[in-house]
Amino acid sequence: MKRVIVTALAVLASATAAFATNGWDYQTGFSDVQSKKTFSGSINTVKVIVANNGPQAGPRYQIILTVTRPDGSQVCAAGYPYLDGLGVNTHSEPIAFQVIFARPLKGHSEFAREQFVLSADVKPYGADPSGDLNLQNNFNTKTITLMGNGLVTAACKKLMGE
Repeated sequence: MKRVIVTALAVLASATAAFATNGWDYQTGFSDVQSKKTFSGSINTVKVIVANNGPQAGPRYQIILTVTRPDGSQVCAAGYPYLDGLGVNTHSEPIAFQVIFARPLKGHSEFAREQFVLSADVKPYGADPSGDLNLQNNFNTKTITLMGNGLVTAACKKLMGE
């Protein structure tokens, strides 16, 4: 009887391990701030990264980026209702947040310090979300502080075709 129970537990453990390795693992993250000086000021960009670190290709997915100020006021939002699924160990950079500091007029030295909270969320489109092996890493936030001279323009930008 003990042998039957031990064998049954071994079969159950192996079935559980096999089940745990089936599925995808979509997750979101952010690139570092990329700064570029231009003749008219500076452009600072942060890209949203969507990755699939699961053992199987993932289904189509929805992605949204929301950017707020620390007080909760919304700066911008952008997203896609669906994008093609990601293969195993691949990633995509579908959306970016961009802040432009315009060069101040001659004789003015306006200095701005701006803080933003970026939130990205990925969800499977048309698929059972239980196939995602780790739902906790589908949502991610990042707070960035940028400094520059001049007026500030901030925007969320789609980087992929519709």
